[in-house]
Amino acid sequence: MQVEASATPLLIVEEVEKNQQETFFSLFARLLQFAYVAMFDRLIQGEKLNGCHGCVIQHPSQREHSCVMMDSEEAYFITMKRERKLT
Repeated sequence: MQVEASATPLLIVEEVEKNQQETFFSLFARLLQFAYVAMFDRLIQGEKLNGCHGCVIQHPSQREHSCVMMDSEEAYFITMKRERKLT
């Protein structure tokens, strides 16, 4: 039986374990990123509601609700700007 020159060599146990560890750590890092983003997004959504004048006075018009009109990125920058003024 002849082996072709283009055949891929088998991996040794240490290489397989190293690949598994790298995969595990990359998946774990991705999971932490998703958890951080979800927590941060929830914080920004809460800040949007707390800073909304329409929610405070229970105004019926959507135009008076900044929580509906602004996106999360805009709310983030407004929150950061307000925090800088307080410190």
